[in-house]
Order: sequence, then structure tokens, then C-alpha cells
Amino acid sequence: MVEVSGDRAPTVRKLIEELIDMKPDLRKDLLKDGEVGKGVLILVNGRNIAFIQGLETRVGGGDIVNIIPMVVGG
Repeated sequence: MVEVSGDRAPTVRKLIEELIDMKPDLRKDLLKDGEVGKGVLILVNGRNIAFIQGLETRVGGGDIVNIIPMVVGG
């Protein structure tokens, strides 16, 4: 769990960039050509960002952002 305070990450994109700054090896999984990687689901307060404003979805105090790797197979 990572907690971001203040105005450091007003959008999901900024939050992901901060995560990548902390852990550069995440870039290959989280972002592909500046967009969310195909195998990643990102939720803000339980809502898929694809149905809000994508990476430009605003986040604020108290918001919960989940980054979930999709698992497929059987």
C-alpha cells in the first residue's frame, strides 16, 4: 500500500508515474505507450477508470486506487 498526500498525484496518471519512480520495473506492466497495460485493471473507489476518465481520472483525499493484474487461464 502506498499513501500519497497533498497535490502530488491529482490524477491516476500522476499516481502511476510516482509508483514507477519508486519502482522502475513496474513501467513494463503498468504503462504501454502511455496507456494502461492490457493486463492491468485500475479502479478508483471501486470504479474502472476506463469508464470514468481513464488515466486522467482525478484522485483526492480518501480515494482508494486499486491496481490489479488480470489473471487468465484455466
